[in-house]
Amino acid sequence: MKQKKPQQYFTALIIGIVGALMVFFIYQQLASLKMARQEAVELETTLRQTNTQIQSLKKLKQQAVDLQAQIVELEQVMPTAPLEDMLIKDLQAKASSHDLQLLQVSFDQYTNKKDFIEMPFALSLEGQYLDLIGFLKDLQRGPRAVLVKDINITKVDPDLPLINIDITACTFYTNS
Repeated sequence: MKQKKPQQYFTALIIGIVGALMVFFIYQQLASLKMARQEAVELETTLRQTNTQIQSLKKLKQQAVDLQAQIVELEQVMPTAPLEDMLIKDLQAKASSHDLQLLQVSFDQYTNKKDFIEMPFALSLEGQYLDLIGFLKDLQRGPRAVLVKDINITKVDPDLPLINIDITACTFYTNS
C-alpha cells in the first residue's frame, strides 16, 4: 500500500500539472480570442470610416464634375478673350432666325473693370417689332452674357411695318 501512495501523488501531481497547463492554455486562448475580437471591432470601425470617406470622395468627385461643367458654362457666358467674330456670328444667326436684317455691328472702347473687361457694342437692325421681341429673348437666353443698355426704334415708312432698330449693349470677358 505504501507504494501506491507515491504513485498516487505522482499521478495527482501530473494531473494537477496537466490541469494547470490546460487552464493556462485556455486562458491564453481566451486572451487571444479577446484580442482578436477587439481587432475585429477596430477593423470594422476602420472599414466604416473608410466607406464613409469613399462615399465622401465619390460625392466630391461628382461635385468636381459638376463644377467643371459650370466652369465650361461660365466660360461661355464670360469667355477669356473678346471673341468679337463669334459674337457677330451669333448676333447674325439670331437676327436671321427672327427675320431681322443685321445692318451693322460696331465696337466701342473696352473698359477694364476689376475682374473683367466690358466690351460695349452697337448694332443696327431692320425688321418688324415682334421679330425684335423674339431676337431680344434669344439674346437673353444666349450662351454669352449681354447687357442691353439702350434701344432706339424708328419707323422706316409710315405705311410699312418695318422699323429700324439701334441697340447699344455690352458683353464681357475675363482678363485672365
